[in-house]
Amino acid sequence: MHIDNATILWNQPLGASCYRIGMTTSAQYAYATPGQFVMLRLPNQTDPLLRRPVSIHRLIESENGILQGS
Repeated sequence: MHIDNATILWNQPLGASCYRIGMTTSAQYAYATPGQFVMLRLPNQTDPLLRRPVSIHRLIESENGILQGS
């Protein structure tokens, strides 16, 4: 398991309980493919207690080597 920090770029509601989240991550995720999952947790918080699984939809590499996903 790899633990990394990400920055949330946007959080768009798509329906009653479905969201599209954009975030930046390190280049270590360059080999991730759509359909794989990452486990998200907010730093320094215990609510929710467990990490939340989020499916990868798309990865875009920016000019500075940081990945942007949605």
